[in-house]
Amino acid sequence: LKRIMQFAGIMDEQFIVQLVAWAGKCRENYDQGVISHTISPRRLCRIVEAYAVFEDKDDVVDMALARFNSVDRAAMKDYYTMFNGTTVPPDRSSNQSQTW
Repeated sequence: LKRIMQFAGIMDEQFIVQLVAWAGKCRENYDQGVISHTISPRRLCRIVEAYAVFEDKDDVVDMALARFNSVDRAAMKDYYTMFNGTTVPPDRSSNQSQTW
């Protein structure tokens, strides 16, 4: 994946780490029978190539997941949001009495 990014003239090592962790999580859930498909190494390569063109991580992941059924697509997208850091934390301002 690093070579593909270097060839494309971009480098985002954190994105690579996130993709590999995400693919591993999908593989674990596939092995457990939670989802019926997994993310292949070739699909990871295509995601990185698409990222070089579109420069939007969420869009390229959505494009890569388009071929899967809606249940697997939703599960894989949920796994992706766990690793990419774009999940919005719950609003804690409404609970004023709690101290951190």
